[in-house]
Amino acid sequence: MEINSLTSAVVFLSSNTNDYGTPTSRSQLKTSLAAEFSTLGMHYASGHGMAKALLGL
Repeated sequence: MEINSLTSAVVFLSSNTNDYGTPTSRSQLKTSLAAEFSTLGMHYASGHGMAKALLGL
């Protein structure tokens, strides 16, 4: 099974930066989750504007 074969971008959007963001950069995904997201070809956005940019909208 090929995991990273998405045909469109996937963005996980959450303003819950306490659980998902790093202490120094709330818009950066925690290291423990970043590896999982990368394997799946996903991106993290902490706000709507960031999500739209990642999706190219």
